[in-house]
Amino acid sequence: MLHRHVRRVAILLAGGVALCRADPDVRFRLAAVFRGLGLAWVGEMKSHGPALYILDSNNHRIVVVGDNGRQVNQIGSIGQRKGEFMFPSAFDIAPTGWLGVVDAENHRIQRFRPDGVADAIIPLDTMVDSIAMTRDGLIVLNTPSRHKLVSILDPSGKLLQSFGEPVPETEGYPGRTSRSTHLVVTNRAYVRITPEGDIALAYRFLPLVARYARDGRLLWRCRLAGPHVNELEAMYWKDPGARKPRAVRRTDGIQLPLVLTAFAVLSDNELAVALANGCLVILDGGGRQKKVLLPEPNAEQVLTGIAALGNQLYVSVPTAVYRLEAHAPNNPPPVAPSSGADGRRR
Repeated sequence: MLHRHVRRVAILLAGGVALCRADPDVRFRLAAVFRGLGLAWVGEMKSHGPALYILDSNNHRIVVVGDNGRQVNQIGSIGQRKGEFMFPSAFDIAPTGWLGVVDAENHRIQRFRPDGVADAIIPLDTMVDSIAMTRDGLIVLNTPSRHKLVSILDPSGKLLQSFGEPVPETEGYPGRTSRSTHLVVTNRAYVRITPEGDIALAYRFLPLVARYARDGRLLWRCRLAGPHVNELEAMYWKDPGARKPRAVRRTDGIQLPLVLTAFAVLSDNELAVALANGCLVILDGGGRQKKVLLPEPNAEQVLTGIAALGNQLYVSVPTAVYRLEAHAPNNPPPVAPSSGADGRRR
């Protein structure tokens, strides 16, 4: 159930998304809003119209939830046939409502019509971590194993263009020594489309965000900074055995800690990045860091998705979706009554 008595101190979404006043510090707490969905592992979350689309990877489906907090549709189920998934790893929704899903274990992309009916299957010959769908039907993928950051496909799956040179680790960690064996892994990134049609990237293992024009020109690349990023850099260069298990990901035989865990374009002029330590970094459209939202002290959560719906900001953790409530550190919001799976307040 959506709680109506919310203290909105630092989150105001009107026209654009204006997050965070110029307070010296802003913390956030998570208010559970969607119950009884049986989520097993939330991989990503996107908004479209009045609904949230939630990738429930371990249940091989996408759950569609209305703004009233109730499930209105489910796309996919376990299997290998058209319209079925095996551990889908990423998805996106075009402004027109067309849906693209990286069906990882079936080594393919599936495209769905706005009504949720499977329309096409596109085989994959390379590992893809992220997908974005453009208004004109193109499919944008992060493909570092092809030695380019971005590949653009037409609706049939034909490769139209690849661009973006992979960056060495020193780009994200100045003063360190880059490892050539890590080049493909460290250039795995989240890919998103901005309202202007540009392509935004947030690197999973480096504290970097970049923006490319559709023609492949690099518009800017920025390095996230601050003590919360420094903490993750120290973890990144630790011996693997000394890292927290929840922060480590094994990819292509290389074990590295995630640095960024979710990425969203909130408006023309705002991007949101979730750090692996639970912080949210807000950037403007030119890559300048505006604000860091800090989790509550002792909060142990990895944010896996970010989405704006109506005038609220939502985030996901592996097994739940929450409304984000921000507040000045000495002025916490009131704790709303929790709701059970049946929607009744406890």
